[in-house]
Amino acid sequence: MVRISDYIAADGVSIKWRELGIVLFGAGIFAYVRGFVTAFLSLVDIPIGLLSGYTDFLAQAVGIVYGLPSVIIEQGFAEALPFVLDAGFAGYFVALGIVLVTLFPIAWVVSRVR
Repeated sequence: MVRISDYIAADGVSIKWRELGIVLFGAGIFAYVRGFVTAFLSLVDIPIGLLSGYTDFLAQAVGIVYGLPSVIIEQGFAEALPFVLDAGFAGYFVALGIVLVTLFPIAWVVSRVR
């Protein structure tokens, strides 16, 4: 802890200029280094922010590409559900046919992509 008595001479009238200069010089160096580090980190933050935005965009794009077939299938089955329920016992075969008709194009596309 800094006390004022560290910078005042024993007579109580004069100032210890050497000790005061050392403290002011150290505080100036500390402020300079802290400002330099802050400026450097703010400059480094720019590409990191750009990279973060780019990865967020890619993650959303990949999520859409891989999630879109499941959304299409889910919506298709949701639309077919009332028809299948109204068909009674034959609804089992209708649902199986819908599933096969739906999965055939998906399997064909996946095999083409590979």
